[in-house]
Amino acid sequence: MPSSDQGRIEDLEASDYVGTLLRDPTSSHLLEALVRRLPAESFDVVWTVYLKPKLPRLSVHPVANFVVGKALERVSGQQFADACEELGPVSDKLFSMFREF
Repeated sequence: MPSSDQGRIEDLEASDYVGTLLRDPTSSHLLEALVRRLPAESFDVVWTVYLKPKLPRLSVHPVANFVVGKALERVSGQQFADACEELGPVSDKLFSMFREF
């Protein structure tokens, strides 16, 4: 994606409604399906506007973490590197969450 497009994406304001849907046990299933099937450009918008800015918090949320997981299955190499950096501070919490399963 050209850097001028990236700048425009980062200028978009996140909708509180979508933030609520991420945490809702029913609507999160729809968001998982959307994340799996969105065209690459649309996925990049969702990643940049809704997931990346709140990645640590969403990753440890009992519902939103499933949407994050589906998103991580299709991120680019750079997005994955950014995600690993963002998740570093909460990695202990993530590992303890998954040990409970």
